Amino acid sequence: MQNFALIPELPLTCEFYGLALPDNDPEWQTMVNQYLISDGEEEIDQKWFADIYPDTLNQADTCLNQ
Repeated sequence: MQNFALIPELPLTCEFYGLALPDNDPEWQTMVNQYLISDGEEEIDQKWFADIYPDTLNQADTCLNQ
């Protein structure tokens, strides 16, 4: 990735995504929600995406504070 630059450095748009979960399955919903707020999610994010995207793309503040 050293041969490429993201221009502009901040994203052009900020899109928020959701997950589709089965109806009437609160146990599954709770498990997914707990994972998303856990340290495990951050570990996966860092392992898979940190080298691909600059830190500014991984921070919600970029989009939330526009």
